[in-house]
Amino acid sequence: MKKNQKFIFSLILLSAAAIGVRSFWTNAFTTSVMAIIVALTIYAVLKDMALRRK
Repeated sequence: MKKNQKFIFSLILLSAAAIGVRSFWTNAFTTSVMAIIVALTIYAVLKDMALRRK
């Protein structure tokens, strides 16, 4: 795997872990951490897709 692919894969795994942690401990902190991680993952995936089109 390329370095960028590993980074995106690790972000996806981190997103899944954040969602799992939030399901056990639901509070404002875990919700905000989950939202930030999911947003960063979506941004990284979209950025990678845009770079591949060029």
